[in-house]
Parts: sequence; structure tokens; C-alpha cells
Amino acid sequence: MNLTFYYTQKMNTLELPFAKVLIRDVSLVEIIADEGVEINSDMAEQFHPLLLENFSPPIGILVNKINRYSYTFRAQIKLGDIHEVGAIAVVAYSQMSKKRTQAFIGLPRNHELNLQKTKIQRKYSSRH
Repeated sequence: MNLTFYYTQKMNTLELPFAKVLIRDVSLVEIIADEGVEINSDMAEQFHPLLLENFSPPIGILVNKINRYSYTFRAQIKLGDIHEVGAIAVVAYSQMSKKRTQAFIGLPRNHELNLQKTKIQRKYSSRH
């Protein structure tokens, strides 16, 4: 199956049919996948040219896992092998997201990911 994806640029957002790509800086991007989508290999291939056309290496990626979505195994391999990516940060809101991120980190790839685990504790205000 050959899928062709497009993206549109609105202010500081690049929109793919399955995700929003927020431009944070010339070398920093935030990715928010749409709710319920399964990112496959063809979709994952769309990220590489999008990153190269819009950002300067080394590219930092912030993956905001606010929505529930999944990746195929082949998509995970492709997304982890983009050499222009210098660092990846993942914001996980659930235990399942954390486990999936750990599985992604452990996948074989052609180069080492610059990805570090940090736990951020939220402080809640009593204001209403």
C-alpha cells in the first residue's frame, strides 16, 4: 500500500493527517499524535523529510503523549533511525505510555538515541 501524506502549515504548526507538529524553535519540534491513530511505516516515513525541510540539525524532538495512539513495530524502527535527531524527550501521562516509551528505547537501531529518563512530579494547587 503506497500512502502519500501531505502537511499544511498554520502559523507555528505543521499538520499531518495523523499528528500535529509544533515548531518550538529552528531545531526543536513538539509532536502530538492524534487520538486513536496507529502510526504505520508509511506514516513514519513522512517525518524525515518534514524534519529536514523545516528544522536545523541536530533536531530536538519533544513527544507529547497526551493522546492515546500506537505504533507498528516497523514505524518504531524508522522513527528511531533519523540521524539528524540529536535528542528526544517524551512526556508520558500514564504507566502504559511509560512502558511503551521504554520499549521504544530498547529497540535495535543504527545509532544510539540521546534519550534520558527524568521523572517530573506535578504539584497541585489548592486554588479553585
